[in-house]
Amino acid sequence: MPGVNICSSASLSNLADKSYHKNLLEYIPSATLISAVLTIEPFPFPDVFVGVLMVLTSLLCIFINAIVIKVMIADDNLYRLNSYKFMIALGISCIAQSFVHAITGFFTIFQNTWNPVFHKILGSIITPAYVFYAMLTIILSINRLLFLMSSSLDQTLFSSKGMKVWFAVCIIPTLFFSSALLSPWSSILYSPTDWSWSYDYNAEGSWLVQRIEMIIEVGGIFASGIIYAIIFWIIIRKRNIGQRINVASNNKNVTRANNTALQTDVKILIQAFTITAYCTVLNVFWHDYENFHLPNTRLAYMALNFMWIGNSAVNPLVYFAVNSALRRRISLLIRCVRAYKPKNCTQVAVISHSDPNCAQQNARALFVHVSQKSFNRNNQKMDEITLTSTTPNSFGNHENVAKQNLTVSQ
Repeated sequence: MPGVNICSSASLSNLADKSYHKNLLEYIPSATLISAVLTIEPFPFPDVFVGVLMVLTSLLCIFINAIVIKVMIADDNLYRLNSYKFMIALGISCIAQSFVHAITGFFTIFQNTWNPVFHKILGSIITPAYVFYAMLTIILSINRLLFLMSSSLDQTLFSSKGMKVWFAVCIIPTLFFSSALLSPWSSILYSPTDWSWSYDYNAEGSWLVQRIEMIIEVGGIFASGIIYAIIFWIIIRKRNIGQRINVASNNKNVTRANNTALQTDVKILIQAFTITAYCTVLNVFWHDYENFHLPNTRLAYMALNFMWIGNSAVNPLVYFAVNSALRRRISLLIRCVRAYKPKNCTQVAVISHSDPNCAQQNARALFVHVSQKSFNRNNQKMDEITLTSTTPNSFGNHENVAKQNLTVSQ
């Protein structure tokens, strides 16, 4: 992820001049209200406030990504799906970026980057991690398109060997960017005084690395937009066909199956639209900052930097919002952590489920959560044990939960 061009000391002095603000709209004819607000100087908050906010926001992003990854890996029904493997990889990329953002928060608090080698290494981690994220987003959109268009083609291109190829397509450019930014010919560095990342254009190769990154990220967003537009058209077409089938058929099971499939497709579209829209705004503003006449102020830089930090939270929050099964699994995980004996929450069985009205059989895992509570009754110590069994639907639509309370004497 590139940084914007840091303004010179001369331009900063002009920004501090009150006469500059009076002629703001003349200086920037297309300036919007947001641009005008972002041009206000001096910034009212101290460096410590911004740095602490960066650290807390980054740690929150790490936490929510770690929770979602934990749930996806622990559930065999999710982990065996290729799309969720890509989502796990996206989460790992977001954690790597958030980790670096948290460190730069301390750079902001103390207004110091300390070791220049360590500073350069951070740049070689955060930007390649975002490139990896951007490429995974493109591949995930391709996976979603093939899933809707042709299951046979999806199984061929995204087989076990195919998955290795797709991940290699993402990893190789990531290693290239990391190696390039570690070399003496290019660098991307964080400026504690400007609260933003920026390429070091004193290094002769920085402009080339930045341009290649721009092509991958902006071009990737454009490609993803086209793919998701096709997905939207397919969903609308399937919806119209499904409605005609429902009208022609009096079978409630067929109607229910069509409605469930439509709801799943709509969830895919919501995820796609939210992620693509956010990344579009972020990437276009970062790479084409000057052409949008955005002001060269620390507040503007900070706003874009926090958009980058917040990007790590978009994926898990969208998954959590549209996937009810994922929400219940996270709730179950939290109950396990809070239980008297956390290890008592375990997967104890796999139940095969077959429905003649469904197109395929689905494996359903049975989870049992055990909680224990001790108390006294008539001067006798008692234990109350609660067994909670959960059988998540592999489609991710609902879960069946059963509870049994047992009271025994010690």
